[in-house]
Amino acid sequence: MGLSAICLMPGEFFMLHRHKSASFRLPTRVTAAILAAACPAWVAAADGDKAGDVVSVASLSGTGAQRVLQRALAEARTRKENVCVVVLNAAGDLRTAECMDRASSAAFAIALGKATTSAAFRARTRGFEQAVEGGAAELLAAPNMMPIDGGAPVLVDGQVVGAVGVSGGRSDIDGDIAAAAAAAIGAERAR
Repeated sequence: MGLSAICLMPGEFFMLHRHKSASFRLPTRVTAAILAAACPAWVAAADGDKAGDVVSVASLSGTGAQRVLQRALAEARTRKENVCVVVLNAAGDLRTAECMDRASSAAFAIALGKATTSAAFRARTRGFEQAVEGGAAELLAAPNMMPIDGGAPVLVDGQVVGAVGVSGGRSDIDGDIAAAAAAAIGAERAR
């Protein structure tokens, strides 16, 4: 009759109750106390014996997210494009976003979808667009999938620390803007 939680990833719990199960996604700002109580494996180990049980993941800071955003907007202005830009951290949570004044009303949702896809799959969305065009329609059934060019992971030392999504222009132009923005952090350019 008890309730127990199994940690899947930070902020996600699989709840078991009387042989029934349900999966819950908590809001981005989950308190440390809730995480500590439900998922102690995600809390930094206090002693050295448990150090192997915890994984540290680098993630885009607010300052880094602003740098990616500003680079995308500058690139869009250079190309005379009116876009929306969404920047997520490594977990896929929103860090910052901005829509230019003349961007389409649908551009924000599309940019968010592109960034989410890029964060979830740790890849540029250009490859997914090409795969769908090549007949891989099954990709359309994948969760968090926006197979349209314009999403790029932000890489530092080969590790994905965030993602950027751009929408408002042609998809290939959105993709070029996203790749340039992703390169604003670290020395690597998303392929």
